[in-house]
Amino acid sequence: MLDWLERRGFVQRERDTVDRRKVLVWMTPEGQLFVGGMYGPLARDGSLGLAEFTNAELEKVLVFLGEATELVDRHRLRLRAPRG
Repeated sequence: MLDWLERRGFVQRERDTVDRRKVLVWMTPEGQLFVGGMYGPLARDGSLGLAEFTNAELEKVLVFLGEATELVDRHRLRLRAPRG
């Protein structure tokens, strides 16, 4: 995937100067424009939708999402556990 993104000019790779085994990947300005073009409208529309909620309502949504994430994580771990 990185090769594909690099060939299209969306990312560039650079060797870590401390640990030569590591490769750092940076999004190029072209990549940022491409991603912004794809996801920018979604972010703008989402912001407009969220603007209709009060702060108290948004806090409740955050609590719900946190609890839902924990629930999914617990069940994911259960499914990965060895069966016996």
